[in-house]
Amino acid sequence: TRWNLVTGVQTCALPILRQVAMALGEGAVLKKHTTDVPATLIMVKGTVRFVIYGQEIVLKDLDTYQIPADIEHEVIGVEKQNVFIITKLLAD
Repeated sequence: TRWNLVTGVQTCALPILRQVAMALGEGAVLKKHTTDVPATLIMVKGTVRFVIYGQEIVLKDLDTYQIPADIEHEVIGVEKQNVFIITKLLAD
């Protein structure tokens, strides 16, 4: 919440939410990368192998994973069709 000193009106800055849907085929790889802000991966359909901290985590339909900022990770498609959503809160 912020106050405008000229008008005396209280305003509220809304956060910016970015969502991106992604699809990977069987054996397709989203190569190692990082995110600058924490993100949430939500599986919509299929199965992926999520590799982070040197460990492999299998994510299936409706699974979620909280991806920390600045940590290298990669995603590998397991089934013929694998769809997931990445959600990031960018500002407040």
